[in-house]
Amino acid sequence: MDRFQNALAAFAVLAVAAVVFAASGEASFRGAGETLFFTAHDRASGGPGHVYSIRRDGSGLTELTGGAASDLWVRDAPGGRLVVARDTGEACGTAYWAQGYDLFTLNPDGSGLVRLTDNCPTSESTPAWSPSGRHVVFSRLGELWSMRSDGTDLAKLTCNPVAPGRQDPGDYAPDWSPSGAQIAFDRYGDVDLMTVTGAGVQRVATGSSPSFSPDGAMLTYAGPPFSAAQGIHVLTLASGEDVRLTTGYDGSPTWSPDGTTIAFVHVASVNPALTTQVQTIGADGNGLRTIMDTLNASMVDWSSDTVASASEPDVTAADTACAETAPVPPPPTLAPVVQAPLAEAAQAGITAAAVASPNRLHIDAVAFRPLTLSSRRPFALTVAVRDLVGRAVRGAVVRARPLRSDAAASALLLTRADGTVTLRIVPNHRLQLAAGRRLVLTIQARRPQDGWSSSQVAVRLVSVRTSPPAGR
Repeated sequence: MDRFQNALAAFAVLAVAAVVFAASGEASFRGAGETLFFTAHDRASGGPGHVYSIRRDGSGLTELTGGAASDLWVRDAPGGRLVVARDTGEACGTAYWAQGYDLFTLNPDGSGLVRLTDNCPTSESTPAWSPSGRHVVFSRLGELWSMRSDGTDLAKLTCNPVAPGRQDPGDYAPDWSPSGAQIAFDRYGDVDLMTVTGAGVQRVATGSSPSFSPDGAMLTYAGPPFSAAQGIHVLTLASGEDVRLTTGYDGSPTWSPDGTTIAFVHVASVNPALTTQVQTIGADGNGLRTIMDTLNASMVDWSSDTVASASEPDVTAADTACAETAPVPPPPTLAPVVQAPLAEAAQAGITAAAVASPNRLHIDAVAFRPLTLSSRRPFALTVAVRDLVGRAVRGAVVRARPLRSDAAASALLLTRADGTVTLRIVPNHRLQLAAGRRLVLTIQARRPQDGWSSSQVAVRLVSVRTSPPAGR
């Protein structure tokens, strides 16, 4: 998916961001199409991601969630609550299993958080509401599922075979049609349509992150990044007419409830650091405007206080052709700390954006300095990213996140020409400095066009020993 997690992935994913208020200090006004909700992280600290709201004129920027949890994806229910894909940072199953992303609902002012899923260590992501607000469709390990808004009546909608060179079936970023009859989604870089039971899958475009127009006659979607078709498109479903509205590195488009405007996330730069913005453009391609440029946004959605007149069917497990069992990944293996200096990079490198399936990113080595932590002072961690044939990968987005909330997440940084990047890790008071204890970090690397939920993200768990401070 265009997972600014995506998902890009927002993808996302993401030291705690400060609360951001408008100059007036007022909360943003909620009305049909007057407010946008988005997930974003602080540019300086790199994370975690939180949910924000802002008026469509760019005023009233307000942080709705906070703390150490990381929010990747948010969608507004017609006349109701928000649904969020959130990484709580919990450990589960074993000492080294992370909880992953679960789904939560909350009020539009950020209050009333309710957990919908708790599936250690399986992640749920990219949720979307049905037109009535009674159901949620979402991705679990690259397959689409639906459930009632209270988490009951879970039904598996897609069970696409995993393609060669892929890690999962590739179904993400669903969007329910206003009529309640269809769901649009992205699968391995294509925009597909299907019925609400998962039948009749058909490809309609090359791209990701589809969003239906309010009348259901059109889709807006993001063209493949770093291609001649990148940017925001509008597809008329009946005729197949495809109009390209923007030409930038843009993703996560979403239609306003009145049908006049499309909001999206624009990648303003990738060097020396990733910078994203929330922009809007008229559905006719006029009136491009940046409405948020102080945080790194991952995805965006419009508010809607109007419940659709159409009502989608109540889909249960008996209505679909897919088995209900969700695969559980095996416990990860901790990678040893590299004690020798990192190997010299390969002479012939490749840009991260050019790494295409079946090739993929690989975290080749991780080096700590120092090798044992006897204090909670910041330390350096150097990561080397290669592709599967051993070439140094430059321009890959890399981050490090603690498994047990005993350090701050690193900033998002790009690998250098030699495929390496040095991250600054800042332990906090939760880190136990004692013999036999370790700081465990998840290292992730992705292409700039992917989000953190993408199947293309390279992941490696590493740990560093701790010891009592000198003199104790």
